[in-house]
Amino acid sequence: MKLSENPFCILGVSIRDSKQVIDEKADDRCFDEPEREEIFEKAKGILLNPQQRLQAELGWFPDVQPQEEQRLLAAATKQQTIYMSGMNKLAAMNQKLIGMKQKVQLANDIVYLDNAYREMDMAQLLAWVNRSRSVSGFPAVQGVEAIEAAWYEVRNNIREQLQEAVDNMAAAQYTETALEVAKAVLRQQGKYGGIVQDFMDGYRLSVEQQLEEWEEHTLQLFDKVLDNPSSSNVQAACGAMDKGGRLARPLTVMSVAEDKNNFCYVGPVYNKLCDVGLNLCKEKEEYGAAITLFEKLLLIANDIPSAVKNIEEILKFIREVKEEEEAASAKAKQAQQQRRHTAQTTAQYNAPSVPAKKADDRPVRPAYHSTMMSPETPSSSSAGSSGDSGCGGCLLLFLLPAIGGAIAGPFGFVIGIVLAFMCSDD
Repeated sequence: MKLSENPFCILGVSIRDSKQVIDEKADDRCFDEPEREEIFEKAKGILLNPQQRLQAELGWFPDVQPQEEQRLLAAATKQQTIYMSGMNKLAAMNQKLIGMKQKVQLANDIVYLDNAYREMDMAQLLAWVNRSRSVSGFPAVQGVEAIEAAWYEVRNNIREQLQEAVDNMAAAQYTETALEVAKAVLRQQGKYGGIVQDFMDGYRLSVEQQLEEWEEHTLQLFDKVLDNPSSSNVQAACGAMDKGGRLARPLTVMSVAEDKNNFCYVGPVYNKLCDVGLNLCKEKEEYGAAITLFEKLLLIANDIPSAVKNIEEILKFIREVKEEEEAASAKAKQAQQQRRHTAQTTAQYNAPSVPAKKADDRPVRPAYHSTMMSPETPSSSSAGSSGDSGCGGCLLLFLLPAIGGAIAGPFGFVIGIVLAFMCSDD
């Protein structure tokens, strides 16, 4: 039962009140609120029955001073949380349940309730209950067996109130609370009891369907990356891992705390990515895409020591291979550039020289046809022309004196001889 539904709270009576006080208080309540008469009569019947009363006593504040009990009762009626030091562990447990529905941070309370419930001494409980009964006049509880049987119902009561508080939470806050509870269990080296077990089981059931859907979606995105390792496909896969990993993380931490290997979502994603990453590097040399995916996986598996070690070794190997490939590529590129430079230099060295222009930069006048021939290899036409010209010159030498004599007599003859000699010298 909820604390607000406890018969002591409904009637507004103390755990130390006698049967007479309880009966009178119930009559007053029925008179003031006749529409709730059935509720008040039921509460009175529980408190007046020694066997049924025990469950209400364990859900209330036994062996607490009257003034403190009144403060706790007022807080419970208003669903407000108050804290008082010095009260016994059972009363402290029950006061933490007050106003739980309105609480935002529940992790510490859940861990406290779990530890208190798990470590509770049944003999001490029996003593607290019987001390209150000795004041109220009800018969004492005989033996711890009755306490143990009723104690399990306290666990159900706490579970119901926690579930109601969870139903009032936002999804992100629920996940964060579950993660903090799991971390606390991990710090306690896996020591926890039924309260934490119930809470974490409830979380697992609430996200189980979502995790299955995210797992299927993530694996499909890995296949897309393998087909086309584009930046958009890689980022989509990382986004899916981020969302699925956030939901799975409380369960992952809890699995580590329990020393189990039940890594829902993270396990299948890890196995698939190992295959995809190997193919990305081996078949497509897409080292950057593989590194990005494994870095994201490292974040979502950060709470699993064995997985962290394996992923870090994989990343180290991929980075080393990537560096070697880049170094080899750079070396090959440098060698190619060197060969190209050598080829260009050789081509320039072997190219024919271009004649330099004259200093005055004027075009050279073309020579006559006869002067363009080499003097050592005259053409046949040039040789023929030279021979004809020689014969004509000799005939002219003989004719000059005769022509001169015919024209000018002896004086012209002499001049003709002189000219003949002059021409012969040329």
